[in-house]
Amino acid sequence: GEDEAARLWLDAGSGPGVSSYGVCRGHKDEVVRVSWHPTSKILATASADGSVGVWRVAQPGVEASATTHDPDSGATALVDKLEGHPDQVYGCIFVGDGDGGGPMLATAAGTDLHLWDLERA
Repeated sequence: GEDEAARLWLDAGSGPGVSSYGVCRGHKDEVVRVSWHPTSKILATASADGSVGVWRVAQPGVEASATTHDPDSGATALVDKLEGHPDQVYGCIFVGDGDGGGPMLATAAGTDLHLWDLERA
């Protein structure tokens, strides 16, 4: 959103409404697009600051934290920041095999198109 963050909400299913699950902070301008990896364990956030954040997301009911290095880190952990876009990143999508492999496609303003191999980024 306009506060430079993306918020995650958890729908408990049988309970009333949704509850806050985590916040992805780390951009210098508003988050304009998000994309879930097919495994639902990784989230990408595209920002007007020209970068894409790649986040590890703890699985509700399975993991207490997004990172084993810091058990108190919460539900999200920034694992990579993809920079080098000339302007606002207005789109991002994961492409690949759906098993954690494969690159992410990020599209910037104008005609620039970046294809990132997340295993090498």
